[in-house]
Amino acid sequence: MKNILDQSIGAIAAEDYRAAKVFEKYNIDFYCEGDRRLSEAARDKDLDPERLSGEISAETSGTPDSSADYNRWPLDELADYITRTHHRYSEEQAALLKPLLEGLCRDFGQEHPEVGEIKTIFDGIAGDMAMHMKREELMLFPFIRRMIKADREHQPVKTFPGGNRVEAFIHEHDAQKAAFETIAGLTDHYLPPKVASVAYRDALEGLKAFESDLHKHLHLENNILFPKATELEKRLSR
Repeated sequence: MKNILDQSIGAIAAEDYRAAKVFEKYNIDFYCEGDRRLSEAARDKDLDPERLSGEISAETSGTPDSSADYNRWPLDELADYITRTHHRYSEEQAALLKPLLEGLCRDFGQEHPEVGEIKTIFDGIAGDMAMHMKREELMLFPFIRRMIKADREHQPVKTFPGGNRVEAFIHEHDAQKAAFETIAGLTDHYLPPKVASVAYRDALEGLKAFESDLHKHLHLENNILFPKATELEKRLSR
């Protein structure tokens, strides 16, 4: 059996998503940098590799939740799940956070100038994500469904419009990650000031929840859906 330290962190999370809890604990990026080996990720965070692998083993012991075994889901079901769960959440949460951040800028902008910067960054990335998700829903995910149908029926499939360049989507994922890293830095990782209004605390909690959901969203695409779809397209083209 392959030593867990030699496995990629993305593959570890894909095999059992409970491992993500350990990665989140140590701020290890398993969703956009999932190709790194566990030993490398531990070294980058100055962590003892054996202790890290032990924590993962402890976290993933026992019977996993079969309903969350995303790595074994058919790709069309996974694409539907991402759309239904993560795309809709992002849209709904953005609609709540935008007016909340606008109110904070109006009420606390002079005292806390970082609020204006947070609003600018969030408005920009929320708009980019909306377009990104719409392209996935209208172009990439339907193409994946066509490939699955073609594979099932042993039929040829036309290539993805402009070529199957999931790299472009992955590049946009990196921008989403970077935006929230900046927001986290500006908010001391979503820690409210000692004297903060309910609205201020709600905004920080909402941003933190948004980023947490984004991590799983990106993981499902970067580490499972996109690699498998790319491999399927290669197989169908042979």
